[in-house]
Amino acid sequence: MRETIVIIDYRQSLRRLYDLELSDEGYEILPAENEEEALRMLKNRCPDLVIIDGEVLLSGGIDNLERIKNFCGRTLIVVNDANASTCEKLMGLPLVDDCIIKSSDLDQLRLKIRQVLLQKGEA
Repeated sequence: MRETIVIIDYRQSLRRLYDLELSDEGYEILPAENEEEALRMLKNRCPDLVIIDGEVLLSGGIDNLERIKNFCGRTLIVVNDANASTCEKLMGLPLVDDCIIKSSDLDQLRLKIRQVLLQKGEA
């Protein structure tokens, strides 16, 4: 079965890009504009991984992230943000499994996805 990734980002263009690129890698991608939309999707099933934009996370509040983690306990959370200081701040949260700096080169994102999913499989 394909691994499922929820992508939460305000920018439709990024959600589309990640969907196209990561689907080609064999992942099933479920794009969401915000945490509320993601939570509605999670009622049907829990993904293997949630990649959330740091801006979405900070504006929506940590409570929604906590709801995702409570609903789907084994789901991994990776923050994807353009600002290294945001990553540093959010990595201190027990709900966040990892963080990556956004880049136009998606190779780092692909690598991070493989790393965290491999770690999940070993747990």
